[in-house]
Amino acid sequence: MFLPKISEDTLNSTFASLRDDSGYAKKTITQIKEENPTLYSLITTMVDSPKNEDFVKGYIVGASQFYSLLSRQLESDILNELYE
Repeated sequence: MFLPKISEDTLNSTFASLRDDSGYAKKTITQIKEENPTLYSLITTMVDSPKNEDFVKGYIVGASQFYSLLSRQLESDILNELYE
């Protein structure tokens, strides 16, 4: 299995969600915690690291955005296949 290629539509939609919903990254991290506890554990190891707070926040937002992009694109690809 290959990772999906992120379309421009998925990218724009995800960025808009991140920009327009201040809780979007937090909701995505909660989604990761529920769907993939091992990945969640890896991501949250940064919270306990000695890095500065801005670095940790950026890391978590980046990780949540990456997960969101992949999951949204995968969902879109599945739906496109169903309706072709």
